[in-house]
Amino acid sequence: MSCDIELPQTGPFLTFSDYFFDGLISDWMVQGRIRDSIDSVQRHSDQVNDVLQRLRRHRRQLETEAESGRSQFQSYIGQYEA
Repeated sequence: MSCDIELPQTGPFLTFSDYFFDGLISDWMVQGRIRDSIDSVQRHSDQVNDVLQRLRRHRRQLETEAESGRSQFQSYIGQYEA
């Protein structure tokens, strides 16, 4: 008893399209992940820049207050010495 089962044949076009479309889909997915990563990095960079701006403003405010305190201290010292 012989078993005559015919298997589907894959020609060169099917082999090519299998590799091509698998590569196309995986490339498309990878590009999507890369774009998502770039967007995430940009959002985090914007957040870091916002924090840096607030810190710079706060530092300027503290420096102004410190200078005012030094001036006031010198004024008190001057009054005490007089």
